[in-house]
Amino acid sequence: MRIRKKLIFLHTFFSLLLAAILVVALRPAVGRIVQEAEEHEARLVMSVLAAKLKAPGGVGPVIDDLRRGLPPEVSLAAGGIEALGLDAAAAAHAHASPGEPIAVLMPGRSPTVIVY
Repeated sequence: MRIRKKLIFLHTFFSLLLAAILVVALRPAVGRIVQEAEEHEARLVMSVLAAKLKAPGGVGPVIDDLRRGLPPEVSLAAGGIEALGLDAAAAAHAHASPGEPIAVLMPGRSPTVIVY
């Protein structure tokens, strides 16, 4: 009976140790995959916004319509470089490819997608 208890203990300990190692090893990869998925979804929203902005009626109603379907933690704004708080590099990158959603990482902010 003692050997069986030791075997159960060692098996459980090994399984927990293996699970902990896998969590530590896979956490950065999973975080990167989640970030890429969020950027992809943001690019889709920005593509819809860019297409709708070409229609007459102004920016305000289009942004209000898109905000209704977005989760509360997602912000959607329109404006100039200063109003949006973009840095010069992000603005230059957006100007270089007009109409195309660009993912930008700026210090102190969550991942951002912009369209010029």
